[in-house]
Amino acid sequence: MSEPLALLADAYNGAIILAWLFSLWRASAPRRRTLIQRLGLGLVATYTWLLVDNHWGIWPSVGADFSTHSAFAVSWVLALWGQAYSRLWLASLPLYGALMAYLGYHSPLDMLSSVAAQLALWWLLAQALRLICREANRP
Repeated sequence: MSEPLALLADAYNGAIILAWLFSLWRASAPRRRTLIQRLGLGLVATYTWLLVDNHWGIWPSVGADFSTHSAFAVSWVLALWGQAYSRLWLASLPLYGALMAYLGYHSPLDMLSSVAAQLALWWLLAQALRLICREANRP
Protein backbone atom coordinates (compact mmCIF):
# COMPACT_ATOMS: atom_id res chain seq x y z
CA MET A 1 0.00 0.00 0.00
CA SER A 2 2.78 2.47 0.81
CA GLU A 3 4.54 2.04 -2.55
CA PRO A 4 1.69 3.68 -4.55
CA LEU A 5 1.47 6.39 -1.90
CA ALA A 6 5.22 7.01 -2.15
CA LEU A 7 4.83 7.35 -5.94
CA LEU A 8 2.01 9.84 -5.38
CA ALA A 9 4.14 11.87 -2.96
CA ASP A 10 7.03 11.84 -5.44
CA ALA A 11 4.74 12.98 -8.27
CA TYR A 12 3.24 15.89 -6.33
CA ASN A 13 5.99 18.45 -6.95
CA GLY A 14 6.26 17.37 -10.58
CA ALA A 15 2.54 18.00 -11.04
CA ILE A 16 2.85 21.49 -9.52
CA ILE A 17 5.75 22.27 -11.84
CA LEU A 18 3.72 21.18 -14.86
CA ALA A 19 0.78 23.34 -13.73
CA TRP A 20 3.14 26.32 -13.33
CA LEU A 21 4.66 25.75 -16.79
CA PHE A 22 1.18 25.55 -18.32
CA SER A 23 0.19 28.79 -16.55
CA LEU A 24 3.38 30.45 -17.77
CA TRP A 25 2.64 29.36 -21.33
CA ARG A 26 -0.91 30.76 -21.19
CA ALA A 27 -0.07 34.00 -19.38
CA SER A 28 0.34 37.45 -20.86
CA ALA A 29 3.83 38.99 -20.78
CA PRO A 30 3.26 41.04 -17.56
CA ARG A 31 1.71 38.02 -15.86
CA ARG A 32 4.66 35.84 -16.90
CA ARG A 33 6.98 38.26 -15.15
CA THR A 34 4.93 37.95 -11.95
CA LEU A 35 4.91 34.16 -12.16
CA ILE A 36 8.68 34.06 -12.62
CA GLN A 37 9.37 36.59 -9.85
CA ARG A 38 7.18 34.75 -7.34
CA LEU A 39 8.79 31.44 -8.15
CA GLY A 40 12.28 32.90 -8.02
CA LEU A 41 11.69 34.44 -4.60
CA GLY A 42 10.21 31.21 -3.27
CA LEU A 43 13.05 29.05 -4.53
CA VAL A 44 15.68 31.49 -3.25
CA ALA A 45 14.01 31.37 0.17
CA THR A 46 13.78 27.56 0.13
CA TYR A 47 17.39 26.95 -0.83
CA THR A 48 18.71 29.73 1.40
CA TRP A 49 17.17 27.94 4.37
CA LEU A 50 18.55 24.63 3.15
CA LEU A 51 22.07 26.08 2.99
CA VAL A 52 21.69 27.85 6.34
CA ASP A 53 20.45 24.67 7.97
CA ASN A 54 23.19 22.56 6.41
CA HIS A 55 25.80 25.01 7.71
CA TRP A 56 24.46 25.80 11.19
CA GLY A 57 22.17 22.83 11.89
CA ILE A 58 19.23 24.92 13.09
CA TRP A 59 16.58 22.23 12.67
CA PRO A 60 18.65 19.34 14.08
CA SER A 61 19.45 21.46 17.15
CA VAL A 62 15.75 21.23 18.09
CA GLY A 63 15.32 17.62 17.00
CA ALA A 64 13.77 18.46 13.65
CA ASP A 65 14.70 18.30 9.97
CA PHE A 66 14.29 21.07 7.40
CA SER A 67 11.64 19.85 4.94
CA THR A 68 12.87 20.95 1.55
CA HIS A 69 9.94 19.04 0.03
CA SER A 70 7.43 21.20 1.91
CA ALA A 71 9.17 24.52 1.28
CA PHE A 72 9.67 23.64 -2.38
CA ALA A 73 5.98 22.78 -2.82
CA VAL A 74 4.91 26.02 -1.12
CA SER A 75 7.17 28.00 -3.47
CA TRP A 76 5.44 26.60 -6.53
CA VAL A 77 1.95 26.96 -5.05
CA LEU A 78 2.62 30.61 -4.16
CA ALA A 79 3.96 31.19 -7.65
CA LEU A 80 0.67 29.85 -9.02
CA TRP A 81 -1.48 32.11 -6.86
CA GLY A 82 -4.16 33.87 -8.90
CA GLN A 83 -4.00 31.31 -11.71
CA ALA A 84 -6.66 28.78 -12.60
CA TYR A 85 -6.92 26.12 -9.91
CA SER A 86 -4.55 27.96 -7.54
CA ARG A 87 -6.93 27.46 -4.62
CA LEU A 88 -7.08 23.76 -5.37
CA TRP A 89 -3.27 23.61 -5.22
CA LEU A 90 -3.33 25.54 -1.94
CA ALA A 91 -5.87 23.12 -0.51
CA SER A 92 -3.72 20.18 -1.61
CA LEU A 93 -0.72 21.28 0.50
CA PRO A 94 -2.08 19.95 3.83
CA LEU A 95 -2.93 16.66 2.11
CA TYR A 96 0.61 16.47 0.76
CA GLY A 97 1.91 17.16 4.27
CA ALA A 98 -0.31 14.46 5.75
CA LEU A 99 0.93 12.01 3.13
CA MET A 100 4.57 12.85 3.89
CA ALA A 101 3.91 12.40 7.61
CA TYR A 102 2.13 9.08 7.01
CA LEU A 103 5.04 7.84 4.89
CA GLY A 104 7.52 8.97 7.57
CA TYR A 105 9.31 11.44 5.29
CA HIS A 106 8.91 14.32 7.75
CA SER A 107 7.20 15.08 11.04
CA PRO A 108 4.54 17.80 11.33
CA LEU A 109 7.14 19.91 13.20
CA ASP A 110 9.58 19.53 10.30
CA MET A 111 7.02 20.60 7.75
CA LEU A 112 5.33 23.42 9.67
CA SER A 113 8.58 25.00 10.85
CA SER A 114 10.11 24.74 7.38
CA VAL A 115 7.09 26.33 5.73
CA ALA A 116 6.89 29.10 8.36
CA ALA A 117 10.58 29.94 7.91
CA GLN A 118 10.28 29.76 4.14
CA LEU A 119 7.22 32.05 4.07
CA ALA A 120 8.89 34.59 6.36
CA LEU A 121 12.00 34.78 4.20
CA TRP A 122 9.90 34.85 1.01
CA TRP A 123 7.95 37.82 2.38
CA LEU A 124 11.15 39.66 3.38
CA LEU A 125 12.66 39.07 -0.06
CA ALA A 126 9.45 40.30 -1.74
CA GLN A 127 9.54 43.49 0.36
CA ALA A 128 13.20 44.06 -0.51
CA LEU A 129 12.49 43.54 -4.22
CA ARG A 130 9.55 45.95 -4.04
CA LEU A 131 11.77 48.63 -2.45
CA ILE A 132 14.53 48.09 -4.99
CA CYS A 133 12.09 48.38 -7.89
CA ARG A 134 10.50 51.50 -6.40
CA GLU A 135 13.93 53.15 -5.97
CA ALA A 136 14.95 52.16 -9.49
CA ASN A 137 11.84 53.81 -10.95
CA ARG A 138 12.26 57.13 -9.13
CA PRO A 139 13.03 60.11 -11.38
